Amino acid sequence: MLELREAAQFDPGALGWGEWKDAALRDSKEEFSFFEEGEEVARIRIYPQYRLRAPYEELPPGVYVCVDLVVVRSDKRGKRRGPEAVALMVNRYAGQTMIAFSAADSLWEDVGWVRAVRTDGDDLAWPLFFHQV
Repeated sequence: MLELREAAQFDPGALGWGEWKDAALRDSKEEFSFFEEGEEVARIRIYPQYRLRAPYEELPPGVYVCVDLVVVRSDKRGKRRGPEAVALMVNRYAGQTMIAFSAADSLWEDVGWVRAVRTDGDDLAWPLFFHQV
C-alpha cells in the first residue's frame, strides 16, 4: 500500500524520474510523493484551480482539480503504482471533480475515469478524462 506525502521541491534529474519536469505551467501547483516501505515510487503534480475553457459535453467550463502529471519511478512501473496513487488523490480531493489531459488512455480508464467528448470539433487537443463525484 502506498503512503501519500506532500512534496517540497523535486530534483528533476534524479535517477528513474526522466519524465518529471520541474517547470510549472501555473503558479498554484501541488506536488505529492508516494512511498512504499519508505521508498519513493511515484509522483503526482496537481493544479487545484485549473480553469477549463474548452467546451465538453460532460463538463461545463469552470474550475476543476487537474492532474497534470503522474510519474512512476522507472524500476517500479507495471506494478499498479500509478492507479493506486491516482486513487489516493481522488480520496484527497473528495467531493471535487478532477480532470486530466492525457494520451495514456489505459491508465485513466483503468481507474474508472471517463473520457470527455469535446464539442468544438478540435480533434488535435489532448484527450480529457474526468472523475466526477
